[in-house]
Amino acid sequence: HIGETDIAAVSSPSHVAPFALSDALLQKNRPRFFSELSKRLQDDYPLALISLLAGQFRLILELWDHKNPNPAAIAAQIGKSEFVLKKTLPALRHWSVATSAQALTQLHRCDVDLKTGCSDPAARLLLACSLFWPSATSGAQPDVYE
Repeated sequence: HIGETDIAAVSSPSHVAPFALSDALLQKNRPRFFSELSKRLQDDYPLALISLLAGQFRLILELWDHKNPNPAAIAAQIGKSEFVLKKTLPALRHWSVATSAQALTQLHRCDVDLKTGCSDPAARLLLACSLFWPSATSGAQPDVYE
């Protein structure tokens, strides 16, 4: 198992932070996700973060299309590394097809807004990401991998 401390030992903080953000997203850990996103917004322009997050959701959606439980076989089929797939597969317990597609829609809208003159890019990205998680008052059920 390679953890954040192992990565930090051989990498700079600017390289570790995206892993922490994507790990929090894949684990659907809302408090950690927004903490990491806030840190990244201090150093990165939101468009780079949109690309990172959209890539995660596209991979989740692609994995939902493959019912083969063998990460090596899936990796060969879709051209991704087996390590990335093993890291992403557990996210299927937290992110349904519908929720992942909604998240991609929010990221797309945010991308368009940023490219057409949004006055506060960081705030716009935070708003888009807040819509990934249903509010406690919405009555929505958590996503569960079946």
